[in-house]
Amino acid sequence: MEELKKVESLATQPVINFDQYELLKKQAEEVATLINATELTEENIQECKKKVAEARKSTDLLNRKRIDVKKYIEEPYNEFKNQCDEIIRIVKDAENELRKKIKEVETKEREEKEDKLKGIWDKRADKYECSKFITFEKWLKPQHLNKSMTIDKCELDMVEFLQTKESEVKAIESMENASEIMSEYISCLDLTAAITLVNERKKAREEMKEALNEEVYEVRIFSKVELELAKKLFKENGIHFEIR
Repeated sequence: MEELKKVESLATQPVINFDQYELLKKQAEEVATLINATELTEENIQECKKKVAEARKSTDLLNRKRIDVKKYIEEPYNEFKNQCDEIIRIVKDAENELRKKIKEVETKEREEKEDKLKGIWDKRADKYECSKFITFEKWLKPQHLNKSMTIDKCELDMVEFLQTKESEVKAIESMENASEIMSEYISCLDLTAAITLVNERKKAREEMKEALNEEVYEVRIFSKVELELAKKLFKENGIHFEIR
C-alpha cells in the first residue's frame, strides 16, 4: 500500500484586471465633490438628484460585476474543496474502521483474559473459607484486564487478596459481636469499616437505651429462613438487634 503523497502547491494567485479603476474612482470623487460643494436650492435639487442617481446606477452595475467575478474565482476553489473533503472523508472512515476493529480485538483479549483468571480463581479459591461469600467479581478490577498486568501478576494479587480476606475473617470470628461485624464485612470487605460501623451502632444503641431506659427483649427464632427475614425486617425499620 502506497503512502499518500505530500501535497505540492496547487494554485496560483488569481489576477483581476480592473483597468477602469482609476477612471471610475475619479468620476465618483467628482460627483462627491460636486454634491459637497453645492449649496442646495429649489432650482438645483433635481439636477443633484439626477447626478447621484446616475452615479448610483453605475455603482450598482459595478457591484454586480464584482459578484460575478467572485463567483468565477470561487468555482475552482469549491471544486478543489469538494475533492479535498472526499479524500479526507475516505481516510477518516478508514481510521474509524481501524478504531472499531482495535476495540473489538482489545475487548476479545480482555474477555479471554477474564476467562483465564476465572479459571485460576476457581482453582485457588476453594482452599479458602472466605470464598464462600467472596466471589471472583468482588476481586476483579478493570486494571487486572489491562495488558500491562500479566497473568502472573494478577494471580499473585489474587492470592494476596484471598490470604488477606481469610485472615480478616478468622480475626472477626474471635471478636465480640462477630456475627454483626461479619454481616457488615461481607457487604463491604473492609474490616476497619465493618468494625467501626458496628461499634458506632452499638454505641448509639447504648446511648438510646440510657436515654429511654429501654428494656431488652430476647427473641428466639428456630429456622435460618425466619432468621434472615427477621434480620431484614429489623434493618429496614431501624430496629437494633444482636444475634448470639
